[in-house]
Amino acid sequence: RSFMVNDSGKKEDDDIFLENKKYIETVLEKKEEVKSEKETNLTEIEPINLKLIGQALNTYLIFEDGDSLYFIDQHAGHERVLFDKFSENLVKGNLIKQDLLVPYNFTLNPTDSTIFDEKLPVLSELGFEIDQISANSFRISSVPLDLLEIDLKDFVDEIVSDGDFSKRNTLPEILKEKLAKKACRAAVKSGDPLTESDISYLLKLMKNDLGLKCPHGRPVVCKVSRKEIDKWFKRIV
Repeated sequence: RSFMVNDSGKKEDDDIFLENKKYIETVLEKKEEVKSEKETNLTEIEPINLKLIGQALNTYLIFEDGDSLYFIDQHAGHERVLFDKFSENLVKGNLIKQDLLVPYNFTLNPTDSTIFDEKLPVLSELGFEIDQISANSFRISSVPLDLLEIDLKDFVDEIVSDGDFSKRNTLPEILKEKLAKKACRAAVKSGDPLTESDISYLLKLMKNDLGLKCPHGRPVVCKVSRKEIDKWFKRIV
């Protein structure tokens, strides 16, 4: 028995077939993306129990979980924790102002003065106490304690030239850079011996987040599977 299909019916079947094919390809692509993310992003990994192996070279903290080892760069981990704390304090206003022993006075040209004046409300919310003492002159009398060591002249110049500084609910890139430097200086260093208590406390501060990156973009944690280690020793091919 034969069936006759007209051209319009064939075209409709072809269209449905192409739509289904496209849909299936999209689903498969999304599955691959999710799989890839889970393989490369350590934030997807939630260790049940990280067992401390020890500290190596006074720089790397080694933990075991299941069939994997985790190496944590102690400086990068502490640096990120401090950076997040400083950033949160600034954004949420949970900060301590520090009066300057000698207020910083400066004068800008009329154009830069207008730009700087527009950014005063944001600076005030971030913990700076700044007054306009004349048409184009200003005085900084207090700064956030976390930014006490910044070079105020460079800071003012950067503020004037930063077009995104007035956006609220985001931390301006200028301040991120300053906070990253402060966090770097305050964090434990490579070469610092840590006790088990120190290590446990640092891991607690990191909240077991193994996908962290330091403020400069370096990974905080590297994972090595048992399979990879067995390959090193030719246990498996």
